[in-house]
Amino acid sequence: MAFPPQVPTWEVYADDDAAYTLTFTKERSPASLSVFTGFEACWRADASSDPVALEVDATGADQGVIVVRIPAALCAVDGGLVREGAWDLQARIDGRTLTLVRGRTSWKADITR
Repeated sequence: MAFPPQVPTWEVYADDDAAYTLTFTKERSPASLSVFTGFEACWRADASSDPVALEVDATGADQGVIVVRIPAALCAVDGGLVREGAWDLQARIDGRTLTLVRGRTSWKADITR
């Protein structure tokens, strides 16, 4: 398996809040992520674009659950920043930064405006 592991494409629908729930396991049981601190996620359109910070909910880290969110305003049709691109989730352990997962986004325009 490649590291960091790549998760399936996150389909983001314009003008909707989006959430990606990650469940980390070890030997098919929830893996506590309590040894990690400073969870953060960022999105980029490409290597030359500025990163866009995403919301991270790490309240379930002890049970191996992390939720990454994109607020509707960030993927809005007009003025939104998040479209097609890539994102990752990082955390700190023992003074080092570690990328836990990476993925791509697929942006879909909404019908109702």
